[in-house]
Amino acid sequence: MSNELQSYVVRALIDLGSASSRPCVQMLSFRTATDGAGAKLNGDHCYCLTLRADLPAGDMSRYVWSVVALAAARLRRQSRFAFRKVSGLKPEADGSVTLHLSGTPPRDVPEENWLPTPKGSDYELTLRLHGPGADRAWGSSFPPLIRTA
Repeated sequence: MSNELQSYVVRALIDLGSASSRPCVQMLSFRTATDGAGAKLNGDHCYCLTLRADLPAGDMSRYVWSVVALAAARLRRQSRFAFRKVSGLKPEADGSVTLHLSGTPPRDVPEENWLPTPKGSDYELTLRLHGPGADRAWGSSFPPLIRTA
């Protein structure tokens, strides 16, 4: 084997070993059709999803994150069916962020924190993290439960 070919083979083996020793998670997706009590998510009810202050909404991923109401995306006439990293969510006094999901706007909730869902229809909620932090990529951090408001 020539020195040039041997050099390529050695570099390829080093790259292969490096890649396998540090697996890279580029996107995580969490999906649910039920709330924390096990009942189906439905647009006739109001739900809350609170992101703790020590896990700020803007820091869930390095690139982009979104919370999408899937049936809402198919059934809605309005263009808004998701929260995103750049949605301008309003934090609570303690620094946490509460996302509200319902068919009608909840009282005393900033519009930026409300996601319209289809009245009378069940739907699924998906949290996608593009470039998740290490704690999420390795399974030590999971999304909070969805609770009925």
